[in-house]
Amino acid sequence: MRFWSTWIPSYIQRSVARYNERLQSKINRTPQFTPDNLKLYTNSVRLKVERLEKELSFSWKYPSATSGLEATLQG
Repeated sequence: MRFWSTWIPSYIQRSVARYNERLQSKINRTPQFTPDNLKLYTNSVRLKVERLEKELSFSWKYPSATSGLEATLQG
């Protein structure tokens, strides 16, 4: 299942989900996404990592998203 982009405005996402729900019910299928579960697909999660670094002495292999992306593209 693909997740929707957080860059698509939420009013458009809800509208498409409602349309999809109506369409799927007309053909007697269970919709894959509905306005109710749309939030699960579009939520963004942020993680505070300061405690990992301080309390557990966690060190990052790639300290930034840029360095991680560069390593991924090179490898």
